[in-house]
Amino acid sequence: MALTSVPRMKLDENELNMAKMLIENMTKPFVAEEYQDEYQARLREAIMKKIQGQEIVAVDTGTTANVIDLMEALQKSLELSNKKDEESKKKLTGTA
Repeated sequence: MALTSVPRMKLDENELNMAKMLIENMTKPFVAEEYQDEYQARLREAIMKKIQGQEIVAVDTGTTANVIDLMEALQKSLELSNKKDEESKKKLTGTA
């Protein structure tokens, strides 16, 4: 399978600036001490229990991930923005 080149996209200057600003604001130094490998810790604990002859029981944590529908959130944001724009126009024109 041959690789095809990705076509160049024309980017709006405002979008590009917003993306750069977002990246700059979200960038911070990586500090490894802030993170712990919970999987490794649970695995070591299970291995030690197994070595000691204890039974290993898998526990369902029952927690669900907080998954956000990005498209739905963006749609609500746009609707809210449009509503505010309409209210502002009404105030300016005196039709409120």
